[in-house]
Amino acid sequence: MKYFSAASLVAIAAATAATAEPTKLVFASPAPAPTPVHAAVMEGWAKKVSDDSNGTLEIELVTGGTLASHGQVLDRVAMGVVQIGWDIQGYYPGKFPKTEVVALPFGFDTAEQGTVALNTLLEEGVIASEYQDVKVLNLFTFPNGHILSSRPVSGLEDMEGLKVSGINPTRQAIASAVDAVPVSLSIVDWYQGLSRGTIDAAIESYSAVPPFRLAEVTNYYVELPLGGNAAFMFMNQSVFDGLPDEAKAAIEANSGAEFDRRMGAFWDGAANFGKSMVEEAGGTVVVPDSAQQAEWKEAVQPIIDDWVNSVEGGRDILDAFRAASSGAM
Repeated sequence: MKYFSAASLVAIAAATAATAEPTKLVFASPAPAPTPVHAAVMEGWAKKVSDDSNGTLEIELVTGGTLASHGQVLDRVAMGVVQIGWDIQGYYPGKFPKTEVVALPFGFDTAEQGTVALNTLLEEGVIASEYQDVKVLNLFTFPNGHILSSRPVSGLEDMEGLKVSGINPTRQAIASAVDAVPVSLSIVDWYQGLSRGTIDAAIESYSAVPPFRLAEVTNYYVELPLGGNAAFMFMNQSVFDGLPDEAKAAIEANSGAEFDRRMGAFWDGAANFGKSMVEEAGGTVVVPDSAQQAEWKEAVQPIIDDWVNSVEGGRDILDAFRAASSGAM
């Protein structure tokens, strides 16, 4: 009978682990393949986690809505069709009311600040009840929406009667609050809508300018912090729980505060690039002074009040979000 030392057994176990096939996780993105966040953030995240897992993980990013389109990702992850995904909470009406604090106007300045604030609220349990069914890897927000218009707009008084679209209910409500006419129209149809006069303006971040060619159909821009759009990266909790310890550690190590800031900073960079495009196209950019901002704040305050009164713990959530956002500067 052949006997093995403890050291030999450890070596054999290590060799066996090294030759075992890694667990493959499919990461579904509903966004088109050329979307810059894939190459700039998500591909790098998938590779880094795989590399750090000591051969226990292989993460494959599949883009373009091939496996799940917007509004489907949460269900596909829950069913195990894919193991990781990202989506926008707004595509799941009524499921993330507390998280929608990020959509309120005048709540944060940069996407990095808003992203850090959202993750702070999650970590402190303020909005954790909305994410009990998934393993959250990152919450983030797109940058603040501004007024992007094909017709001259410089102040609040110019909004009256304009046909305005926005991609979440809060932005539609903002349009109504400033005496514009809210128009429900998909962002993919904005280019034609602005060209044909179906809409006159949109409430959206500069980050949407490059992919939707909005600099070609808008000429006037009013920079105000009119709220963001929450999004999240997540995975199937049961899948995570069943992974080897090295795989779990790799995911955790690459999904913390540093990654949150990197995601937020990416969207700030995308917005800056979009702004440079409208400036190069000769667009007129207006930055309201403090008195003008006060007028806008007064006009949209009822939207904030309605949210506070309709969401359980709304006032505390809003105060916590604003405090975390200020602290993230």
